[in-house]
Amino acid sequence: MVNPEIIVTLGRHSLGNLFPGETIGNARGKPRNLDGRIVVPIYHPAAALRQQRFRQTIEEDMIKVVQMLDTKDSSMLDESLPNSQDNSPNQLSMF
Repeated sequence: MVNPEIIVTLGRHSLGNLFPGETIGNARGKPRNLDGRIVVPIYHPAAALRQQRFRQTIEEDMIKVVQMLDTKDSSMLDESLPNSQDNSPNQLSMF
């Protein structure tokens, strides 16, 4: 039922579940392909509460994710990612 075009992993734990052995410091902000879906790893927002230096980085990464959703601009993605198809969601009926 849920078919996201983009998955945003928040922090090293969720990144590690999808990409074992990857470090959040090296992977953050770099879109990658996972089974035909775009995965964008970013620092967990709670990191900005503990260390102020992460705040601007997290904000920039989230802006990039919003731009990717708004424009579907393929230049923002790695060339290894597949082109997205128009899979517009259908509203489910309650009855």
